[in-house]
Amino acid sequence: MRTVRAAGHVGWWVFVVSALFTCFAQSPVSGMPRRYADYLPDDGFDEGNTFAMLMLAAALVVLMAAVAEAILGKRWEPGLLTIGAPIVGGALITVVALGGIGDARFSLWLLFALTLLGVAIREVWSRALAPTRLESAQ
Repeated sequence: MRTVRAAGHVGWWVFVVSALFTCFAQSPVSGMPRRYADYLPDDGFDEGNTFAMLMLAAALVVLMAAVAEAILGKRWEPGLLTIGAPIVGGALITVVALGGIGDARFSLWLLFALTLLGVAIREVWSRALAPTRLESAQ
């Protein structure tokens, strides 16, 4: 269980950081998401794709760790929350990486708030509220 949780924690932070760098890599001059730099050269395209692939791989690690932790915990209610927390938090981080939803573009303050909320959802559940190995064994 300890190894699974460690993999989930590391995978989560690789996901978060690579998601944020995905949008920043597309506009290396301003450090802003691409929509703010439409007339700049596309120098960040390859880097953006690399970060996006890293983001996807890390998301899969987080999901696999959450499913393994839910199975090892042997209780379906906290198991669903263990799987759901990184999915919800990750969805919010993905919205931030995209700069909004569809054609709707969000302000930087809203993106900042969504980042904090996404991280908080996953971190509070996994570090403070999820059952420990001892609680799961009972």
